[in-house]
Amino acid sequence: MLKLDKKYRYIIHSALMATYVYVASVVFWNSSFYLRVVFGLLLLLVSTFFVHYPNVGRKNLGDFVMVLILPSYLLGSVLLALKYYPNLSIIFKIVMMLGSAVMFYIIAIVDNIFLVVNEREETIPLYRAAVPWSQILLVVVSIPLYAGIFKIPTNSFIQAFIIGILACVLNLYQFWSYRHEDNLVSVRVGGIGLFSIFVGFITFVVGIATSFLPVESFLRGLTASAGLMFGLFYTSSFLKNSINKRLLFEYIAIILGFILLSILFQ
Repeated sequence: MLKLDKKYRYIIHSALMATYVYVASVVFWNSSFYLRVVFGLLLLLVSTFFVHYPNVGRKNLGDFVMVLILPSYLLGSVLLALKYYPNLSIIFKIVMMLGSAVMFYIIAIVDNIFLVVNEREETIPLYRAAVPWSQILLVVVSIPLYAGIFKIPTNSFIQAFIIGILACVLNLYQFWSYRHEDNLVSVRVGGIGLFSIFVGFITFVVGIATSFLPVESFLRGLTASAGLMFGLFYTSSFLKNSINKRLLFEYIAIILGFILLSILFQ
């Protein structure tokens, strides 16, 4: 694997995952959804190790778990979308697969930058660009994933609880991505856990609030992602010691705006 340039590994990884999603959701659409998810996660496990070797392994198992978060969320979002939106045209499905391949590629690059920085224990110029890109990816990946979860035929409390747990994990990823940022407020393990619970709680509350509105799952997912974005922003601003009332009101206004939009599209 060391003889193969990483850019080719990224291409193989993204093409392999996109192809699997298409085959699992279009060719074997009537097979067990749970089996398709399990096989997809196993493939993702091997493929991610292939991409990031030798920066992942037994010595840095925690880093390997972190770089599995975003691609597994992306995999879940595409599988859920193709399961609960079966009437999509074949052209749209192909476009979705190409888009997911691009996303897998970008995620692999961003995660690799974080792994290299962790390995060297010093920042590199690309790290400054990777941090904001990772925050964008956290929100972008969450939108279709939340929309798919809201399509699962179960009660709203369970749906909101699931997206809250997923939001907690995304905030843990954000803390991991900030490990080598300079001039951040020091937060211990307990503080990291409390901040992540806070982000999950905000997302859970927004998910419950939208459950009373008879709107499409995509709008609910968009609104819940706005709640996630607020929680991630609050955590990031605390770490940078840059919290101010104006920005807080702006993010709260965004959440209320999406809720109002959901009401208008009832």
